[in-house]
Amino acid sequence: MGFGDGSAKGTKQSETHLYAAPGTYTVTLRQYNDCKDTTMTQQVKVNPQPIANLGQDLNVCSRTVTLDSKNPYPNSKYLWFRNGRQLAVDSTASKIQIDSSGRYVVGVLIGDCYSLDTINVILERPPLYSLGPDKKLCTNDTLQLDALPGGASYLWNTGQNTQVIDVTQAGNYSVVVMIPRTNGITCEVTDTVRVDLLPLPNVTVQPEASLCQPNNQSIMLSAGNNMNYQYRWLPGNEFTRTITVNRVGVYTVEISTNDGCTEAHAIKVIDLCEPQIFVPDAFSPNGDGQNDQLQVITNHISDQDYEFRVYDRWGELIFRTTNRNEMWDGTYKGRTFPPQTYAWTVQYRSTYFPERGVETKRGAVLIAK
Repeated sequence: MGFGDGSAKGTKQSETHLYAAPGTYTVTLRQYNDCKDTTMTQQVKVNPQPIANLGQDLNVCSRTVTLDSKNPYPNSKYLWFRNGRQLAVDSTASKIQIDSSGRYVVGVLIGDCYSLDTINVILERPPLYSLGPDKKLCTNDTLQLDALPGGASYLWNTGQNTQVIDVTQAGNYSVVVMIPRTNGITCEVTDTVRVDLLPLPNVTVQPEASLCQPNNQSIMLSAGNNMNYQYRWLPGNEFTRTITVNRVGVYTVEISTNDGCTEAHAIKVIDLCEPQIFVPDAFSPNGDGQNDQLQVITNHISDQDYEFRVYDRWGELIFRTTNRNEMWDGTYKGRTFPPQTYAWTVQYRSTYFPERGVETKRGAVLIAK
């Protein structure tokens, strides 16, 4: 008897043969005696032994897991079972995806040949996890992103490994969190949040203003021209775009956009008074007790460098004083002057602007009778 695989022929009436490889073989049987010699052939198909190897039992944190029979042979059929009940999957599926724990069995069949394997699967579903909705961040502000407590470890795409991080820039921020669960399992969860940068109010505010407080002067402070912003002034807690003040000090305005981005601007109001010099146009030194002397009225100038002079029509100096309170009675060395116009000059230095140096103001006054 020949087995068709090149092995030694058998001579017994009944033979058992083990093929080393799958395939189709021609078996030849010769039967003979003194009267007859007969040869018969038959095709024999040897199927491969299917493989079923589901691996080690699984204890994992996942919503799904794939079971693979690892059978390499085509034209195989598969039977899948969970806890003794056959699963409704295609008979050609060499692998399946499962979403529940249990005892799984796969049977792999090729013709009359089959293999079985069993695996116990424990699926710990990962917890729902979220960094929350996308965020908005005002320029120059800091936003805290919190990956929530309970994690064994944290790893952000920024490289930081803390639960909470501070961000100042726009971008996508993601974190991987390892969360301890039951059965010694650690679940890996991840999420990404988008941070968008919002602009600050686009305004120009003058940092300094001045008023003359001794003169009870007031001044209007403005926070710009945008009517769509919200305003809050401190002190005073006023909510208008402009305010009027009559005191020196620092005034702060908080300007907010419709998105809630706020920027504070400080305006320093200082006391600055321009020199004030008033010389009457006329006076009448006639002894009637009314307007008999010429008085120069001054404010916000220093006593130092003050000088008042009066000249006659020929340019001769007829009166001079450095005392701001001294008045002219219209005489010079006991001599009275006729009614006419007389020139005068005032030299002075500003109290608030001494850097201007000594300045001069000129005019004329009429002596009337």
